[in-house]
Amino acid sequence: SCKVTSPFRDQISRCYDFYSQDDADHGDYLPGWQTSSQANTTDQSGWLYSSSSSWRIWGQAGTYVGGGYIIDMDRDNKSNAIATLLRLKESGWIEHGTRAITVQFTVYNANSNLFSIVLLLVEFPATGNALPSINIHTSRLFRYVTAFQFFIAACELTFVMFLLYYTVREIRNIRKEKWSYVKEPWNWLELFVIVLGWTTTGVYLARFVYVLKASETFQSNPNQYIEFHHIVVLDLFYLSGWAVLVFLSFLKLLRLLQFNRRMLLLASTLRTAGKQLIAFGAVFSIVMIAFASLFMLMFGNNDVRFSSISSSLQYQTEMILGKLNAKKIRDDHPLLGPLTLSVYVITGLVLLSNLFVALINETFADVKANNDKLKNVYEVVEYLKELVGLGDGCDEEKEPLMASVDNEDTWGIDALSAKHMEVMYCALERKLDCMVEQITGLEVMPAHDVEVMPVLEATDLVVEDLEDVSDYSM
Repeated sequence: SCKVTSPFRDQISRCYDFYSQDDADHGDYLPGWQTSSQANTTDQSGWLYSSSSSWRIWGQAGTYVGGGYIIDMDRDNKSNAIATLLRLKESGWIEHGTRAITVQFTVYNANSNLFSIVLLLVEFPATGNALPSINIHTSRLFRYVTAFQFFIAACELTFVMFLLYYTVREIRNIRKEKWSYVKEPWNWLELFVIVLGWTTTGVYLARFVYVLKASETFQSNPNQYIEFHHIVVLDLFYLSGWAVLVFLSFLKLLRLLQFNRRMLLLASTLRTAGKQLIAFGAVFSIVMIAFASLFMLMFGNNDVRFSSISSSLQYQTEMILGKLNAKKIRDDHPLLGPLTLSVYVITGLVLLSNLFVALINETFADVKANNDKLKNVYEVVEYLKELVGLGDGCDEEKEPLMASVDNEDTWGIDALSAKHMEVMYCALERKLDCMVEQITGLEVMPAHDVEVMPVLEATDLVVEDLEDVSDYSM
């Protein structure tokens, strides 16, 4: 499948390129890879091409389709399995054109209700070496067996119900707020969590269907090999989706920290230094890619750590974190190796890292200086008490909120949310109700003995609050 250069065409008759699905052999052969116009199916196990709908297999040197020259080993008779392997070895089943060999089997432990899907892969690149790899994936495919697992099913159903509720809520918010909805970063996080939740649910249902089909196939023919590779891929996607979903759900708890100014220092620092961090990231990326290219071209032929740009970037990051092993580089390049690494360590570790820390420290100092001048709008407990209408009585003053309203130079009119506005009006309404109760609760006395001071005090207090609200509304 490859072309031999002209000086060696007389000496080399066969040439096999790297694996490609388009160049893969789909023909039928006799033992020893001998061609025949009339294929005889007698004793040709392993020499006839078999197509497969199995998903691709990922290896170190390439990606391989599920079809090929397949042999079903006898799992009940060890002697027959060994004899089959010896027969294939004597017939030269593995030859120069072979690019990958896979051994797949599945074991089940009834005591723990766990499946282990095993994939043994050996790749033979065009360079002539062998790359072995092992992939063992253990999972509980039959999930609903014990009482506790049925409880898990109930929890999963509850999750779907909550997911449906939040989906409807966000759709209503989008219709209500329209374009202003996309301006809030937390809304984007909410949408991503909802989309990821439905995607993970769909992957779980697909995995469940494939497991049922595999179970039916095994019950109909226990001796037939059942393909589990696609179930492994779906299970990995399912677990990865759940991991990201739980991570983002916990990140949403950071939204509660907006009630305390000290907890907002990190977000304020990153927001203030955003443009500077973007500029620093661009410079840092250019420097890292430049050194990665240098290391790959200089050390890539002898050191696998620098065999590509991606592997070079990975090891450069490890060197910044302090993981440096320069013995092989020093042995291969006694002069340029230590000199190049020294330049990288000084540039990446000393200059760029300290520049990043200095940038964050300077911005943090400025944000902290401004943050100390601010007053808390509400603490979490007070905010929740106001939402549910649990005050401490008519004499309780709402000092934090009114102080933040009056301090327009610090917060500004637009800094208060609609929720805080609603809470303020509710507090004022309760205060008016208390004043009315005080007025109506006065005892009836002779005209000359009536004390009008409590009524006047209550009236002055109401007027004062109304003036505060009118100033805020203006």
